[in-house]
Amino acid sequence: MVPTPLPAGANGEPADAGEAIFAGITHDIEQHGGTNCPLSSTDIRRITHLISGSADFPAYYDAVEAYIHVVKPLWVEQSLLKKRAPNPRQFSPDPDLFLTDVTITFADDIPTGDKDAIIAGSLAMGAQYSAALTKACTHLVTLSIHRPQAKLVLDKKLSTKIVLPHWFDKCFLLGKKLDEHLYSLPDPPCLKPGGGVRKLEDSEGTEGPLSGACLLEPSFTPPASPSKHRRGLTVFRNHAIHLSQDLDITPHLQHSIRDMIHNGGGVVVESLAEADTLICQYRDRSLFRQAVTDGKDAGNLNWLYALIKNNKWTSPLRRLLHTPIPNGGIPGFERFKITISNYTGEARVYLESLTRAAGGNFTRTMTQENTHLVTAHMNGEKVEAANEWNVQIVNHLWLEESYARLQIQPMRPESKYTKFPSKTNLGEVIGQTSIDRERLVRCYSNSLVNPKKPKGSALEAVDSNSHTPDRSAHGDPNTDAPTPSSASSKENSTMLQSGGRGAKDRALSKLHKMAPDIALFEKESKRRGGVIYGGRRANDPDRVVSDPIPTSGSHKRSSSVNVPSSEGTGEVAEVDERAPKKRQRRGKKTHEIKYRFVVTQRDHFEWKQEQSRSLRDIGMREIDNVPENEQFDVLVAPKVLKTPNFLAAVAAGAIIVRPDWIKHAMDSDIAPDPKNYLLDDKCPGGVNIQTALANSLENKHKGGLFKGWTIYFTERDRVRLDSMAKVVKRNRGGCIPYHGRATKPPTRASLKEEGARLFLVSSSSKEDKALWPKFREMALQAGYQPLIKQPDWLMNVALTQDLQLWEDEYGLS
Repeated sequence: MVPTPLPAGANGEPADAGEAIFAGITHDIEQHGGTNCPLSSTDIRRITHLISGSADFPAYYDAVEAYIHVVKPLWVEQSLLKKRAPNPRQFSPDPDLFLTDVTITFADDIPTGDKDAIIAGSLAMGAQYSAALTKACTHLVTLSIHRPQAKLVLDKKLSTKIVLPHWFDKCFLLGKKLDEHLYSLPDPPCLKPGGGVRKLEDSEGTEGPLSGACLLEPSFTPPASPSKHRRGLTVFRNHAIHLSQDLDITPHLQHSIRDMIHNGGGVVVESLAEADTLICQYRDRSLFRQAVTDGKDAGNLNWLYALIKNNKWTSPLRRLLHTPIPNGGIPGFERFKITISNYTGEARVYLESLTRAAGGNFTRTMTQENTHLVTAHMNGEKVEAANEWNVQIVNHLWLEESYARLQIQPMRPESKYTKFPSKTNLGEVIGQTSIDRERLVRCYSNSLVNPKKPKGSALEAVDSNSHTPDRSAHGDPNTDAPTPSSASSKENSTMLQSGGRGAKDRALSKLHKMAPDIALFEKESKRRGGVIYGGRRANDPDRVVSDPIPTSGSHKRSSSVNVPSSEGTGEVAEVDERAPKKRQRRGKKTHEIKYRFVVTQRDHFEWKQEQSRSLRDIGMREIDNVPENEQFDVLVAPKVLKTPNFLAAVAAGAIIVRPDWIKHAMDSDIAPDPKNYLLDDKCPGGVNIQTALANSLENKHKGGLFKGWTIYFTERDRVRLDSMAKVVKRNRGGCIPYHGRATKPPTRASLKEEGARLFLVSSSSKEDKALWPKFREMALQAGYQPLIKQPDWLMNVALTQDLQLWEDEYGLS
């Protein structure tokens, strides 16, 4: 049986394979009907597949933009094994497809919805899916080790990993492939209570993602001539390299670099126009700008030394610190004071260098002046201190992607930058972020269109008959390039961006085909009523005629629409469409919402939640909790309480009524005035609740009860701490957990005139008492009178809205 031949024109020149592997792939391709086309002497447009073990070779972006499949050598092996060419996407070396080496299958205990979601996400990230368990499956997804598929893996001793679906959730969340050990059955550590974060071994000295790419200044010295390493150098073969004058290197070192490039098969040229590669230090130079415009590789000395050390070509965009650094950093980063925690070895050095390259201020120790803490997990003293001092805690992905995209990445609540999967050390995925090439082009290219490619590229000029303006003219070579801030300010202007010139040709062709429709749209949009409501003239040949909708006498309506006959006679056929008439709600007219109310302690009176609809009909709407923006009117309570909603209503100065208000509304079918049903009850200290509400309104005019106050807490129960913190914040105060650390108290200018006092809300437990001397010392050194109070003091002050009433109560000493 003759194997199915590979597609003609497959290129068997792997970028990082040895000579033996290359010879074997070439032999297999030619033996089964394919053609090996050397990339250096072939027009890239004649190639259908380009085989490489990675995306780190000069023609990668040309191939992608020319819609040429770039595949790993495994694609050839699988093609011969299956006797057909498999999907090239599953064998792509694109680093963004981080699951390309994963083939998943499922046990029968995974719900269909979860299964479909995992399959869709995995395929998008380059994985393959198998409906049945085979030897090719790398991962079996199941919830139990006792499922038949899991037992088969164990009995047959297959290499398939048995994982929980949680692994995919974390990978999709971070956009990185995490180690499976935490989620591997039969004994997944992620489900065990307790346990710490796995420590990572220092990768220094190994060929990891940070090797040769963790310092701003090169740490590698070119080997002296005539070393063995120098004699075997081939990485610069067929490359012309230009060394920029901003490298600031000695003549002796420059001479050594020139010799190494020459010995490696390359040549050093004196102008960028003759080169295909630029070595420079900073981005804000005209040479770098021109290199980006021309689509040439531009790296720094770190990158050049990495090529020499590894004798292997990689793209300078693959490692963040292999590209020239932005002079002045990323716009806005100069405001940040950043420290790091839980990273060691090369990872720590790398993050420090990245912070400085981005323009931020790096500190080895953390103080209250720090704005960000970059950490690999949520354990450690710095993390605890950051929580106390309200320092923003992020993972390294925020720092990396801000640098890669040349702008500060926003940190939304659902953002991956503030996510720390349980028991996971994010140091295992550090250094895997690459420079955003499209963003780099937009910020530094001389042209507003896609950068011009070197001679021999698959992308040719746009058809001269098109009306697309030519914006690819070179700028003045003597002028410096704009900074990312100045370039990014033009992002919102109209720019012609695409994946390539071929894409522009196709788009232009489609635009010409759409021209009649666009002209018709413009014609109709000028008529009264516009396109939607204007209708067409009676003599318009494209007019669609429909019968009027019956107004009465039938529950269904019949419409007759004229459409062309399917028999091709040119006649018009009548189609009868019947649709149920839209049912209108019968009953009383719904009133505009007049009162938004919250009910607390519903079990104290008879009131069913399903009755909310009838209340909405008379203009009363129930909401679950008192919102922080205070957009509500009434609180319904049977008595004075210390519930979160009650305290929030007092702080807002809302109307608090008895449950009779709701009962009367349902009985009379109208919304009564809540002021006739005010709650008349006593607060602690004998203060009437209405007096407390009057105090609250007076305090609101002054900015809030705790305006300018910062209150410390020793509470260790997270739920109780959050509850008390909300009370303070509702009254416009600040709160800080206190664990005995040296904390900088607020300045006296931020406190009230009579408040040269510092409060600590604490219990009388042995652990809390041990913190009192440190708190007193801190307060006295800052010029405050330390006062330690019980939690009931805070609740009663918030309830009565009166600080003086409880000044001498609930003290601890």
